[in-house]
Parts: sequence; C-alpha cells; structure tokens
Amino acid sequence: NLRLCFAHGGGSFPGTVGRISHGRACRPDLFPAGSRDPREYLARQAHTPPIGSCGGEACCGASAGNFDTPARFFVDSLVHDADALRLVLGLFGAERVCLGSDYPFPLGEDRAGALIDHLREELGDHASAQLLSGSALQFLRPSFL
Repeated sequence: NLRLCFAHGGGSFPGTVGRISHGRACRPDLFPAGSRDPREYLARQAHTPPIGSCGGEACCGASAGNFDTPARFFVDSLVHDADALRLVLGLFGAERVCLGSDYPFPLGEDRAGALIDHLREELGDHASAQLLSGSALQFLRPSFL
C-alpha cells in the first residue's frame, strides 16, 4: 500500500531507468531473486491508452510497457522544461504526475502549473486535469472522495 512521490519529475530516475533495466538483464546476479524489471514499478494499468489515442489528446502519456501492475511511484511536474515533462509523462503517465510547486523554496514556477498550461493543447484537457489536480487526489486519497 506504500505510495511514494518524488520531486522534480523523479530526479535522475527517468534518465537512468533504462540503464538499471539493462543492468538487471545483463547481470541478474546483482539483483534480488524474483525481482521485477525496474520499469514495472513505473508501469500504469495496461488499459492506459498511449499518446494520441484519446481522440487527438495526449491524455495519458506513452506506454511504459505491457505490464498490468499498479504503479508504486508518483512524481511531481516541476521540471522547468517541456521536453523533460514529456519524458516524465511517457514513463509515468499523467495519472502518476502531480503538480509540483517547490513550495516553500523560491525556485518554483512564477505560477504553479504554468508549463502544464503552456502545453495544454498538446496534452489535452484530460491529462492537464490529471496533472493539475487529479493525480494529487489519487496519491493523497482524501477521505471525502
């Protein structure tokens, strides 16, 4: 039941998950017996549609694999770069990327969610709504839902 949320789009993890996965395939002796491919820990439900399949909207990010396991990790959207946000969405899907603000530190966007709003046409309404509030609600699971 443990869910984790990492700041700044997951930090260096999106850029190294391929290397970790490759290492597991090449050197399984370095990983615990019965461990899964690292990408499985990012995976969304298998029914998640890929970019462009939601009536022209990039609603959920690119496929992270053909895994049918719930994701264990969430990340925030505060990456300050459109290409970096696209990478994060491709790995985690919009349903696992929460709005990042960097509060109380002064390095956040001038207005939280500005990059998401800038990419709204590309992302579509569904993904934008997930990023701006839906994913955080899913992560926090407030009792009023």
